[in-house]
Formats: sequence, C-alpha cells, structure tokens
Amino acid sequence: LLSVLVTGILGNVLQAYSAVQIDNVRTTSTSSTNYNSDGSRTVVTNTTTTANVKVLKTDEQVQKEQAEFRQGVIGHTWLDLTVYADNFLGWNRGVTGGSGYDLSVGGHGELFTIGDLPVVLDIGLQMANVRVPAPAGSGVSSPFLYYASGGLLARVYVPLTRIAMLSAEWVINFLSFDLIRGDADLRAEGRVVTSPLKLTLEVDATDRFYLKGQAILGGLGFDEGRLGGQLTLGVRL
Repeated sequence: LLSVLVTGILGNVLQAYSAVQIDNVRTTSTSSTNYNSDGSRTVVTNTTTTANVKVLKTDEQVQKEQAEFRQGVIGHTWLDLTVYADNFLGWNRGVTGGSGYDLSVGGHGELFTIGDLPVVLDIGLQMANVRVPAPAGSGVSSPFLYYASGGLLARVYVPLTRIAMLSAEWVINFLSFDLIRGDADLRAEGRVVTSPLKLTLEVDATDRFYLKGQAILGGLGFDEGRLGGQLTLGVRL
C-alpha cells in the first residue's frame, strides 16, 4: 500500500509537470530611491520574472492520465525500509552497533522466465543515512563512520529453484561522484560515500519462513568499509 501511494504521488507530480512547457524565463530588477523627511534614504527594489508558458494538456487530460497511472502501478511497485538502532525496541546488545535508515521505493517488471519461474527487475529511488563505530586504528578523526546515499537502485532477481533465489543489487549513489576530494580524504572525515553492490541468496524454508544471506561490496562493513555481510531470518505475512 505504501509503495503504491508513494509511487503514485511521484508519478502524478511528473505528469502534472509535463502538462506545461516553460521557457524564456527572464528576471528584471528596477530600483528607486525615496528621500525621507528626516534626510535618510530608502531604496526600493522591484523584481519581475516573466516566462513563456505553453499548456500541452488540459486539466481533464492530466487528471485522466494520473488516474490511469495510479491504477496501473497496483501490483507493480515495491518499498523497502530498514531501520538500524543501537537499542532497538528495548533490546541492548551491550556493544555499540549501527544506527540509521535505508529507504528505497520503485517499480518492477518481468524480464523473461527460466522454465516457468520469472526473472524480475526492480528500478527505483534510494536514500540512506547509516552510522557505525569507526574501526580501531583506522585514522578516522570522527568516532563514527557515516554512510549517506541518494540516487538510483537497480536489482535483478534470478530464481534458482522454487525455494532458492539469487539477486544482485547496485545503488548508483549520486553523492559518490565527488570529483574534488578522494576516498581517503572523505574517509579521514568519517564519511563513506560509495555505490555498493549487494549479492543475496534467499532460501525459503516454507511458504512463510525464509533465510537470506547478503554480501555487500563497497558499503559499511568489517574490512575498512569495503566488505560487509548480513544474515536475515524472516517471516512473510
């Protein structure tokens, strides 16, 4: 429900934006000086912005297309939210762990089938902000390493059998395109801004219980922030 709502809102905003064409935007400013009775002066500046606006679609057309889009995305959207906390729901592990969030939302479609099992592609938007303790002796000036991300996500699911599935996920993190400072300088500040690749193997014990193992290359982890792992035991409702 949340994925349909968020995707529908984003899609409708883009459709409304595409209904008009705006060009030749011009801004002009004029100033005038007023002399006050006490001898002081007041400068008044007026700024005017003009543009050529061409309506490409009527309100009725836009509303019809937006309704069709919202109906069409049902069953073809997804939303993933992972929340990390040092003390989650009152459970304290006794050591400082990670904290933050990882959120992505988008749509999916079937590429082709292997036998009678579909290969599925996910495309969406992704943002994250995660903090973990800096490794001892890493030379980081901050006590924590911070990973921030904002960009695009692509993920493909390849079924191996009816109970096992392999997936590969790549996050194109726009924040990693820092051409001024290198990885070493950013890491010294406690920042890791990579575009991680995640490889996942998921096995279904039953139709409700599953076990998922994940290797993360280029994210926060055990080996200098370049290799990490995650193991998940879950229940589907």
